[in-house]
Amino acid sequence: MEDMDILPAIRDMCMLFHQCARNLTITFYEEQQRHFYVTPTSYLELLSTYKNLLGQKRLEIETLRKRYAVGLEKLFDAEGQVNVMKKELEALQPVLIKTAEETDSLLKTIARDRKEAEKTRGVVEEEEAIANVKAKEAAFIKEDCESELAVVRLS
Repeated sequence: MEDMDILPAIRDMCMLFHQCARNLTITFYEEQQRHFYVTPTSYLELLSTYKNLLGQKRLEIETLRKRYAVGLEKLFDAEGQVNVMKKELEALQPVLIKTAEETDSLLKTIARDRKEAEKTRGVVEEEEAIANVKAKEAAFIKEDCESELAVVRLS
């Protein structure tokens, strides 16, 4: 509805309020024996108050409308970005699958190499133990030779 369409209805409503207020002053006088005056200035104040409230409400509604519009714009922008990301993800899907397969293959190779390394470690530890025994024997033989050499030098 446009402002011009509702102006007569607003005017009639304010006039009804003013007339009802005048009628209530009569009832107030009959009950309280006190005068209360409703003047044309009161009617003008009613119109002025209505105009001020209408302006405030319009401003509030306009502010809310702008916030709503900005929110919708941001939602549409986000939707566009999500669509772009979906397309990028779909384009990367084959690469991701290939990378996952390569990773699985690499993990299997590492596991196999680890088993071989464990076997080699076992063999090396056995050989180290044998070498240590032989080193002790060689050290014992060396000491024996050196003691005999010392005896020969002294004699």
